[in-house]
Amino acid sequence: MLWLKVAIPVLMASVGVGAVVVTNDASSSATVSTSQVWIDSPLGEVAFAPGDVAVAAHATADASITSLDLFVDGDKVATDTKLERDEKLVYGQFTWPADVGEHVLVVKQVGGTSSKSAPLTVFVAEGAEPAPTPTTTTTTKPGTTTTTAPGETTTSSSSSSSTTSTTTPGEPATTAPPQGGTIPPRPTAVPTTRPPSVPTTTRPPARPLPIIDSVAFSGTPTVYTTGGCPYSVVVQARIRDADFAVAIVSGAGASFTMTRSGSSSWSGTITSGFAGSAVGARNVTVTAGNSRGDTSRAVGSLTIKPGCPKD
Repeated sequence: MLWLKVAIPVLMASVGVGAVVVTNDASSSATVSTSQVWIDSPLGEVAFAPGDVAVAAHATADASITSLDLFVDGDKVATDTKLERDEKLVYGQFTWPADVGEHVLVVKQVGGTSSKSAPLTVFVAEGAEPAPTPTTTTTTKPGTTTTTAPGETTTSSSSSSSTTSTTTPGEPATTAPPQGGTIPPRPTAVPTTRPPSVPTTTRPPARPLPIIDSVAFSGTPTVYTTGGCPYSVVVQARIRDADFAVAIVSGAGASFTMTRSGSSSWSGTITSGFAGSAVGARNVTVTAGNSRGDTSRAVGSLTIKPGCPKD
């Protein structure tokens, strides 16, 4: 008999882990008639360290699901074609090489109805704890299940036996005796020491949008249409929290990359060589961006003249 995995996401208060459950009760999945996808782990409550991260997900659909795809920030990064199945329910796992920053995870069906999960936002930060590995619950024999999760002991139950054994943190095991036996006396003192709590990692603050403090032309804002003409104008700006910046000449179909010097000083050079249709006054805007988004600020008017003056 094949024992397959059935998804039940469980929030483990001590470590924030999604548990995966395995059962032999196929009737629970046979009645599923709607298409859906969900991510079991990781969870988005706490940040975790960069590196290989195990991502687990489940999906259901009336039509056959051939595989599951993992998308991170809109890009497909992994595919699981060796899905574990229980009739219409499938389970897949991926390994994602996470880098520092805020990321959005989505898992999508291939086949089925091509449904996808709700976006899951996670945070990856240096110095955080590694992402926990999904725990599993396995069926060891008909009627008996064993659940294991980090920081907990094992609980076993059997529907085909008259004996049940339960172990919980901080208490001794209690065993029901065979029929006709007696229950041994309970110890007079029960240990009260609780297991040490697992520290959690505070979610890092969201990165702000770039801030453009000032923009200006350096020199006379006039250029020409002739390519190779030596006349140009420099755009200078003070920008905070930016990964890139460009100077955009509106209506001329041209933009010029700006470079950073120091922590917040940026500059870019607008050179001559525009098309004849761009002659006239054109507005110039500086746009700065990072992983969060971008911000723009107007610099002023640039004059584009035909030809190139004689030196």
